[in-house]
Amino acid sequence: MSRAVNKWVLMNPGPVNVTPGVRTALTGPDLCHREPEFYKILKDTRRRLLRIFGAEHTHTTAILTGSGSAAVESMLSSYEAGGKILVLSNGVYGERLEDILSRGKKRFETLRAPLGSSSASASSRKSSRPTA
Repeated sequence: MSRAVNKWVLMNPGPVNVTPGVRTALTGPDLCHREPEFYKILKDTRRRLLRIFGAEHTHTTAILTGSGSAAVESMLSSYEAGGKILVLSNGVYGERLEDILSRGKKRFETLRAPLGSSSASASSRKSSRPTA
């Protein structure tokens, strides 16, 4: 007897839907981040990323584990160039980006769109929050 499986579609920024192959792989044994096998996978992944971007001889990679929010906060807080960051905001996620940038005293400008619409439909620009 076969059992029907509901396929849920998640409409939020995370977590994400995964393929059946990923779901199957997740049923296997855990791999500790201190094991030699994990180090080998991590080293190979870093090498491949550099090769994909043609940066083997000029850059290195740092793979950070954490949530998507942790990755975004790390990226925004490490920005040091002299220009401004453009935030495309149509809801709470864009507002969170503004909060991260404000706390980090980064220069930014926000292009706002109504909640739930695409940022491409935005027609007004908000000047950046004052930063030190």
